[in-house]
Amino acid sequence: MDPDNNHLDVSQILEKLKNLESRVNRIERRFHIENSVNNKSNIESEDETNEVGFKIDEYWFANIGIILMVFCIAFILAMSFHSIPQILPALFGLTVASSAYFLSNRWQKSFPSISRVLAITSIVLLYFSTLRLFHFNENPALTGKILETVLLLIVSTAGIALSIRIKNSFLAGLSITLILLTALLNGNSYIIFLFTFAGSILFVISYLKFNLQYSILYGIFAVYFTHFIWAINNPIFGNKITIIGEPRLNLIFIIFYNIVFLIGIHLNRSSDFRSASTIAANILNTLGCFFLFQFVGLISYKNEMLVFDLILFAVFFFVAIILFRNKKDKYSIAAYSLTGYMAMSIALIVSTNVPLVYNFLIWQSIFVLCTAIWFQSKNIVVANFGIFITIFFAFFLTANSFGIISISFGIVALISARVLSWQKDKLTIKTEFIRNSYLVIAFISIPYTLLKSLPPNYIGISWLSATLLYYLMSIWLKNTKYAWMANSTLIASVIYIFFVGFPSLNTTFNLINIFSLILVLIVSSIAFIKINNKKKLWET
Repeated sequence: MDPDNNHLDVSQILEKLKNLESRVNRIERRFHIENSVNNKSNIESEDETNEVGFKIDEYWFANIGIILMVFCIAFILAMSFHSIPQILPALFGLTVASSAYFLSNRWQKSFPSISRVLAITSIVLLYFSTLRLFHFNENPALTGKILETVLLLIVSTAGIALSIRIKNSFLAGLSITLILLTALLNGNSYIIFLFTFAGSILFVISYLKFNLQYSILYGIFAVYFTHFIWAINNPIFGNKITIIGEPRLNLIFIIFYNIVFLIGIHLNRSSDFRSASTIAANILNTLGCFFLFQFVGLISYKNEMLVFDLILFAVFFFVAIILFRNKKDKYSIAAYSLTGYMAMSIALIVSTNVPLVYNFLIWQSIFVLCTAIWFQSKNIVVANFGIFITIFFAFFLTANSFGIISISFGIVALISARVLSWQKDKLTIKTEFIRNSYLVIAFISIPYTLLKSLPPNYIGISWLSATLLYYLMSIWLKNTKYAWMANSTLIASVIYIFFVGFPSLNTTFNLINIFSLILVLIVSSIAFIKINNKKKLWET
């Protein structure tokens, strides 16, 4: 017998397997046996359900038990125990913390989830036990702010080191929070500023190492909240709430926090700067810095906020330029630039009296609009327009007199409309509505200001001058909107001259008004005839 016949080729093997599968299917149908393939999804679903149940039993129950144990031990450590030496409760806590750390190392491979919770528990109990040496009794085991601060700082630093070893971001954030708590326990202003500044750096390092977006959001909140607690006299530890403004250097530290977080957010190459979490971090960082800065400064030393707010404006505007140059997200650019503009506005408000401050604020809007077009930010354009409208109504509803300030609204509105029309291609939104609104404001404010501020003899002539100006702008800019403004102002001028001026003015001023009206009509007619002739010639 030929030995080669003992070996089957691949096609023969497949054929035999196919025949075998056919026989098995016939047997299953004959005895009504369900196909195992059809039951696969049901079995997998049952396995997944069991797996979820096992995970709850294995992880959640143990973790909840450990957390409850921590609360119980913390409660015990907080008790006074007058009848025993005060070092014993602290030693008890240290013993439990050491045991938790030992079990964490022992179960690191066999029970990794429980091991992580025990590691966090060991640091918390170690910190609380150290705290027990100095507090919770009239005669504590140890005294001295410096010693307490050093020991608590060592425990917090140990927590950071342990978080790096076991790669646990939660423990890292908790340990940095304990550093901030240590600073508040110390109470010295400069210690709080330095520790909080160091905490901001550590939060950024943790964010870059673990790449968790929530960590930077929590870090921003924790740092600014710590400074806020200092500013209201640290009421967490029983002090009466009052605003602390000294030392003034605290405002500079608030800016330092902002810069540290800004650098950290944009150093994270693995995170998309256009993502919602990155934008949220930038906005939270900006608003946290701005509102805390104003809260402390305006209450404590309002008269000196001109310099401080101009510094804040310079920093934020410079940051906005850097973000724009590096093509960062438009929302962060808008957040920094708008808060910078608000800082400038507050500087003007605290240093200038009403109503003169309105004049500075409306001319500031020109600067804001120009930089918004440079940044190509529709958000800044819309926000600037909203603020301009608010200032416009605030002034005209409260003003007792009209003059250079009120007419400035019309001039600024005309300039703003022209700038938007000139640079409309650089913006991603249609600015037609905003431009028309600016023109409406100019159309209303200029004649109204002239009516309220000039003697009756000169109102008709001044309105005719405004009409002539609008006609010239329409011809020069080739824009019919100014022609409509001129026509409307001309109609108002005619009504005023014939129905108000004639009965009340003397003959000389009535004649001047009529001749001025005739001159405006003739000039406007000649101008429009030339425009129409040129238009027809161009069409031909």
